[in-house]
Amino acid sequence: MPIFLWCIIINKPTTDEHQPSKKIAATGTERGPSGLYINTKVRKFITCNECSKVRYLFSGRQLIEQDGLEIQHAIENWPYTCGSTIFLQDHNLFDKVFVQEKICCKTPMEFTYYSCRKVHSDWCYHCGSTDDLQDKLDSLMEKYKSIISLYAGCQDKGLDFFCQMPIQTKK
Repeated sequence: MPIFLWCIIINKPTTDEHQPSKKIAATGTERGPSGLYINTKVRKFITCNECSKVRYLFSGRQLIEQDGLEIQHAIENWPYTCGSTIFLQDHNLFDKVFVQEKICCKTPMEFTYYSCRKVHSDWCYHCGSTDDLQDKLDSLMEKYKSIISLYAGCQDKGLDFFCQMPIQTKK
């Protein structure tokens, strides 16, 4: 930051108003092209510095080795929070590699996580925790093909297992 800008802002009061992870998830469309945010377009993942949830990096094309190195550099050196971009607007990958920006730390894990083959460990759908996960209930397993893990702390807050794909029974 140029010194003259730093001098202007040094004594100004600050708030969390514009901090991406503190915002309510925005509505509308994502910055990336339509149809991009699917499991076959996942190229890498990044972890939010505030909530520790895994968020995916999407690209409409396979990445070359140099792109992969630049992404890895960004992951290792730039703090990421939910809702922010991974690259600055003047970076050559800004319009090639996307992260969902209409989310915040309060947003559950991206559903793409559970159908993608890049990373797969049991994470709570609501908070992203891998610890103290509850056993899936037999009653739910009889009704649904897919039941997403639930952290005990989330259950204590009244949250429940995220279930999808009801099992069809013939009558």
